[in-house]
Amino acid sequence: MSNVLDWSERKITDRRFMPNEHGQAYPANFKAELAVIYKRFFRLYGHIYYSHFKQLEDAGVERHLNHSFKHFVYFVRRFELVEESELAPLQSLIEAWKIPPREALIRMGSQL
Repeated sequence: MSNVLDWSERKITDRRFMPNEHGQAYPANFKAELAVIYKRFFRLYGHIYYSHFKQLEDAGVERHLNHSFKHFVYFVRRFELVEESELAPLQSLIEAWKIPPREALIRMGSQL
């Protein structure tokens, strides 16, 4: 987990990948590279749910994890950052929370 977080921090603080000057262009592969980061974050959520959920539940903080994960799923679906097939390991949670499918989120976003 630590390696993924360290790697992603290095990636997003790299000004060639994530420019911080107004008007500076993002690289052509920006969305693809961002998708890799989010796919790895999803795997972290999977690991936490499968391997550490009991400890979080015992500490009384599972609601924070659930809240964070719901926002994560909404975001990656809305901006098409993680393939639906990649979400399969936690699909039962996604369905239980009635998170709309990607197409519905995209339609909602275009109406804003």
